[in-house]
Amino acid sequence: MDLRWELTDEDIALGQVIRTCLEEIDRYRPYFIGITGDRFGYLPQLHEIYGDPLLLERYPWIEPVLAEGASILDLEFRHAALNNPDAARDSVAFFFRRAEDPDATSPELERLRSLQHRLR
Repeated sequence: MDLRWELTDEDIALGQVIRTCLEEIDRYRPYFIGITGDRFGYLPQLHEIYGDPLLLERYPWIEPVLAEGASILDLEFRHAALNNPDAARDSVAFFFRRAEDPDATSPELERLRSLQHRLR
């Protein structure tokens, strides 16, 4: 399932998008399939996460990685696999779309390639 399909208007209005996505990952554990396209995704700002006090209580690792420039996609993939790779080894899979122009470069593409490298 696409994690954002489960979002309600209330989740969005209350600033609970990230927490809702991470809770969905927890709900379907140990299984997770991650797919990347051409984008690294939306980069939430620190002030956005402070609107959801339960987010940092349940997922305290988020604050420092957002300060590093993590996107929501990056947060989801860290939570599903990278934060505990041994537990995810046999039940998580990632698929990467082939770049239309493998020589293209941009800050967003570099962040996406870095994430894909960490996942491999």
